[in-house]
Amino acid sequence: MSIDQNFKVARSILDLGIRKKELKENDNLGKKLRNVLIENYKNDKQKYKDRLNKMIEKASQINVDIMILPALSFIHSSNEKAADYLDMCKKIPWVISGKLEIREGRSRETCVIIENGNMAEEIDDATALGVSLNGIDSRIAVSSTIKKIRDASIEVSEINPCQDEPDYIYAFNIGHQQYTGRYRRTLKSITRELNKEAEKGAAVFLSYWKYIHASTYYHWLENLGNLDAGVNREHIEVENSAKKDYFDIIKVKQIGGNKKMGRKELVENIEEVRENLKRFEAAFNNGRTEITKKLSQFKRWYYDEKLDIFGPSKFIGYKEMQAEIYDNIYKNIDGRETEQLLEEFSREIEDEEKRKELLMELESRLSSYDKKINKTASVRILEHRS
Repeated sequence: MSIDQNFKVARSILDLGIRKKELKENDNLGKKLRNVLIENYKNDKQKYKDRLNKMIEKASQINVDIMILPALSFIHSSNEKAADYLDMCKKIPWVISGKLEIREGRSRETCVIIENGNMAEEIDDATALGVSLNGIDSRIAVSSTIKKIRDASIEVSEINPCQDEPDYIYAFNIGHQQYTGRYRRTLKSITRELNKEAEKGAAVFLSYWKYIHASTYYHWLENLGNLDAGVNREHIEVENSAKKDYFDIIKVKQIGGNKKMGRKELVENIEEVRENLKRFEAAFNNGRTEITKKLSQFKRWYYDEKLDIFGPSKFIGYKEMQAEIYDNIYKNIDGRETEQLLEEFSREIEDEEKRKELLMELESRLSSYDKKINKTASVRILEHRS
């Protein structure tokens, strides 16, 4: 899936059917919002589903890559299945939507990621997920949980894990109701953080439920870097109702050049690797900003038994790497090429106890900077041969 080929996102902004004043008057705003939507659903389940299906069908006709719907959109009771909603999504590569299962007592809210009509992932409303959607490095969160993305406290999908070196990062925010300007500033700050990680650019997309007769004064799309997004908006009348939904098609394209700087040469022998290990250890001990910030992101580690030093492939695999150089070019180097090279100078750990022991030791060392080891981290042993 390439951004350069008119990547398209369909985004629905759905009408609640009540005014802002009615919602805000309630002491428990979240509960009031759920009750309004549950009432809409129970009054006429087929009409409610037809309304969503109309949006999804329109998106499929335009051949979008990803469609997002607001929090709580896919409503069903505990003795019903969500199969009707999955069937609606069969013609779209990826659909991201809020889901609400109506139960006695507190209903269960989640966010679902659907691939061609099949459930791929489901997260609760307190989790931010890092996931690759057919090559698009993505972050997905419900409402204010998106702050976890800014704080780098996301859970990484085991089914579709994030890439090591993403060209783009998209964050999809499955929102509840219309937000204030403070929330928009939050989205901007999140985009800035993601833009530091992406090679070419980052963007945040937000869907939500709007108040009846309310306008959206901006499209709630934040983008930076070498990305440009054009929004085509259409109003869709809800049959036999004063409600009016918004249907956006967002076309994203790359502008300008790649942010990449000149690439460094790869190491040629184990001695160059060992010198890099020493430099990494010094930078680690000195608390170098960019290195310590990214300790939890490094996935491929190498251990030198004689030196008793761990080092990540992205640092130790390039010639004469220095902390200052890494600070400037870390976004523009590719861990995949260093991993391939470093296989020549290292070996797998066959002893499972030894492997666990080294990972625990690595985690202990990272903890000195309040960092945790990446869930998918691995360690190889460097061999001393020239």
